[in-house]
Amino acid sequence: MAQGPREFHYAAADLIHRYIDVANENFCPRYVTRLLRTKPWWDSVDSFVNVAVSPLIRRYSHANLVDQWSESGDRWLIRAALGHQRGWKDHTDVVRVIELCDRHWVNSEFFVAKAIGWALRDLAAIDTDVVRRFLLSRTRRNAVAEREARRGLERAARLASVTNT
Repeated sequence: MAQGPREFHYAAADLIHRYIDVANENFCPRYVTRLLRTKPWWDSVDSFVNVAVSPLIRRYSHANLVDQWSESGDRWLIRAALGHQRGWKDHTDVVRVIELCDRHWVNSEFFVAKAIGWALRDLAAIDTDVVRRFLLSRTRRNAVAEREARRGLERAARLASVTNT
């Protein structure tokens, strides 16, 4: 039985995850960008963000690449740009993530809005005040992004109440 493009993406993500330590600074711009644009879907894009984009952007500081993706107009590249710091935890550049969320806030395309929300949800675990201020400063609604961000704030509040008990 022939496999479809999504199955090939899953296999590629598994291979990248296994061999990420040998990827050089050209891997993300040259290969991952292509993978993100070839028959993409949210789950394959998110897989590539987790196994390649996030670790390689952190390792090689590809700020220009993130900006190119962010300004591309391609929803999947924008999604990768918004998620490029997934899993960085205390190493997250909060200002940079907020800047990217702000840049795309008016984009109501579902997969971009969801990525904004997830980025804010992740930030809520690090700095709830920044996320609250960001949401309060919006003059235009982005219901999908707001819902995800509020989930992050609620989770942070639950964790804080357990820690303080």
